[in-house]
Amino acid sequence: VLYIYTPTNMYGQPDPRGGPPPYDPMQGNGPPQYDMRGPPQDMRGPPQDMRGPPQDMRGPPQDMRGPPQDMRGPPQDMRGPPQDMRGPPQDMRGPPQDMRGPPQDMRGPPQDMRGPHHGRRPYLDRPPGAPPEPTTPTRTLFVRNLPLEVTRDDMRSLFEKCGPVNQVQFPAKKGIGFVTYFDIRDAERARKTLNESKMRGRPLNLLYSVPKDNPTAAELAAHQDTLFFVVKNNTKPVEEEEVAEYLGKFKEHVKSIRTSRTNQSQKFIQFWDVRPCRDVFERLQGGELCGGVVNIEFAKSNSSQPGGRRRREDDGGRRGRDDFGRGRGGVPDSPPERLAADVMP
Repeated sequence: VLYIYTPTNMYGQPDPRGGPPPYDPMQGNGPPQYDMRGPPQDMRGPPQDMRGPPQDMRGPPQDMRGPPQDMRGPPQDMRGPPQDMRGPPQDMRGPPQDMRGPPQDMRGPPQDMRGPHHGRRPYLDRPPGAPPEPTTPTRTLFVRNLPLEVTRDDMRSLFEKCGPVNQVQFPAKKGIGFVTYFDIRDAERARKTLNESKMRGRPLNLLYSVPKDNPTAAELAAHQDTLFFVVKNNTKPVEEEEVAEYLGKFKEHVKSIRTSRTNQSQKFIQFWDVRPCRDVFERLQGGELCGGVVNIEFAKSNSSQPGGRRRREDDGGRRGRDDFGRGRGGVPDSPPERLAADVMP
């Protein structure tokens, strides 16, 4: 095979310098190939240690600080001359103003506070150390600051607006009185509605009356609202519901029924009104309940009240607080003493 090459340059023109034609893959021609590599040779040579001996490059120590120098320089006063920054004085008060306003008379019209007691209200004057006013409701109201010319009829007409009145009493001292209701709820209503109400120009002061230590028979009867109810020889336990059914129409006037702490057959029945209490004592005596006989007595002590306690004195008697006195002796716990028949009005 004979190859004829025409030397050309990069522009396809004949190259005067000659040489092989450019490679043309479309024509299938190519430059002649020569293997110029030859056999492989190891050009690395033997290993050499190029590090050389170690050398100390630090050199001798040198003091680079040099001699001390004072860089502060001479002192200078940077304050400069004093300057007055206050500026000229100014008056910030402004013109005076009168904030008082026009005068007003706060006294109001003159009132005569003297009254019949020269301005004093005796029912408000309490000496130092006096006990607090009673707050436990009772049937009797202690009325103070009454007009001197008031009568029993005047008192009844005023206090019967709250319920039927049992009795009205006036002690020897003028200006006070006692009003007793049948129903303790009427006394509470009168205490709320008639307190500080005026009677002939004088405001009334109403307090619950503290019972006396030694009440009379009439006073005991006026406050007797508790019965000692006992069923003797009963064949089954006596329940409070059965006692209420035994009372019949009177049970609507019952305030509470409490069983004795020592005997379940003994009950204490407390009424709101003293009149149903008296009727039950007179009409329901000796009836039959739970296979036994009913015995009814008036409870004289406050053992009918829950939480009542008594203590035995050295002389063997018993002392306690009852409904009609602060403390009395000779009152047994169970059963209570029975009032005599002539006590009841």
